[in-house]
Amino acid sequence: MGSIWIVAGSAVLTLVTLDMVRTVLRVETHSGPLTRALSVVLWRGAHRLPGRHRHGVAPGMTGVGVTVTLVATWLLLTWLGWFLVFAGAEQAVVHGDTGQPADMWARAYYTAYTISTLGIGDYVPGGPAWQILTGVAATAGFAIATLVLTYMASLTSAVATSGASPGPSTSSERAPNSCCRGPGTATISRCSSNCCSRSPRS
Repeated sequence: MGSIWIVAGSAVLTLVTLDMVRTVLRVETHSGPLTRALSVVLWRGAHRLPGRHRHGVAPGMTGVGVTVTLVATWLLLTWLGWFLVFAGAEQAVVHGDTGQPADMWARAYYTAYTISTLGIGDYVPGGPAWQILTGVAATAGFAIATLVLTYMASLTSAVATSGASPGPSTSSERAPNSCCRGPGTATISRCSSNCCSRSPRS
């Protein structure tokens, strides 16, 4: 059972890492599969909500909401992936004083402060292999923070130069306007409000 948890956690980490790297490093042209799918769902949901904008919720607010939700999803999935890894072996995490294996709540707590690089220390890895993985998790947490800041800076820069709404784009079929073509993450930031406020076609 433990090995299944480790495999599942590794799969989640691989998915979210590839999605973040593809989305952030190719911000002008492409987004990752998770980003693309989540953006489609959120944009369609926002355009069905009542609002003062004639297309539903104003595109600026929608873009901010999509961006915040996307970043939160990345962080949550990263935590979940490492939690599953550290939950995959009884001795993966132990109490720093007693050496007793941590329960699931303690492992969730340990995972959170490890990837946030706080390093509180009341729980510790239970062996050399888990010490290495803890170091990898802490490094990954720092790298994710860097990627998120890079992503936000890219969107902010695009908004500052265009004055349009921030947020990931989702589909080349969203609008006929050429500024919305392509599945790029920051593309929508360069679009006009009319272009980006159109509801995606099914």
